[in-house]
Amino acid sequence: HVILDEATYLQEVNKLTVVSGNLNNDDWNTLKSMTNLVELDISGMAVTSIPSSAFSNKWGLEKIVLPKKLEAIGNSAFNGTGIKEIELPESLTTLDSHAFANCTSLVGIKIPDKITKISSGSFKGCSNLQSVNFPSALTSIGYESFYETDLREIDIPASVEIINGDAFCRNTNLKKVTFNEGLVKIEYDSFLGCESIESIVCPSTLRTIDRSGFQGCKNLKQISWNEGLVSINSYAFSGCTGLTDIVLPSTLEDCKEYAFSGCGNIKTIEARSVLPPTTDGSCPLSSVDLTGVTLYVPSWSVGEYQLADGWN
Repeated sequence: HVILDEATYLQEVNKLTVVSGNLNNDDWNTLKSMTNLVELDISGMAVTSIPSSAFSNKWGLEKIVLPKKLEAIGNSAFNGTGIKEIELPESLTTLDSHAFANCTSLVGIKIPDKITKISSGSFKGCSNLQSVNFPSALTSIGYESFYETDLREIDIPASVEIINGDAFCRNTNLKKVTFNEGLVKIEYDSFLGCESIESIVCPSTLRTIDRSGFQGCKNLKQISWNEGLVSINSYAFSGCTGLTDIVLPSTLEDCKEYAFSGCGNIKTIEARSVLPPTTDGSCPLSSVDLTGVTLYVPSWSVGEYQLADGWN
């Protein structure tokens, strides 16, 4: 184990290439202890996994070339490093939670095709991350996976059925989001505070927009709702002050309290459901001056809406 044997000398090394072989736990610990390491090339090594926290908080590490046959990156493996760019090998199948969290110098990432799940917090806090390319076979985008990054545009693959809570929360410069057919649920806070989004087109497969899903998206002006949508939960579009007209689909069964609270520029709502969607008792437009708002409903359902909690 040359790395371990030369540990004292290596403390002064800025750039290190390990040509071949493997690494044991002592070797990984030695690499982590190299305080001056800026660039590391382990591309020629027979390493299939990067251990959890292997380089965690090594803020001076700016570049690493990964093994060509790497299969897994462990929890928080590169959390808090200074990596500016990194190429993930196509052999990679597992990206564990917080793997690249708080890499504030990282500006772009391409997720390899064999990755089907982006784990929770994988890129959380990567405040300069502007672009991500998702693999076509991706099925899950985990909790807080891109929380407080700087993404500008995303295209969610058709294979993704659920966008988990806080996944893209507080991406303030995110302007364009493409949802493809196959998406079923947008969970709580998924796009909370994404104030640059201007329009949303809901795919026909979408059934639920969860609590605070798009809360605070103040530049959101247009929503193309899908027939098939069943639930809009509390605060889902709260504070979306750019909205002026809303057309709710006939399939909607739940439009929970405060769903559009604080949307003070809404002028018309067209509710196409024959039966008034349930509201939990409070008006979906709480904190809005309703004197300037017109509600349109099916002509044969006027009586039901006049008696329904939250709509009357």
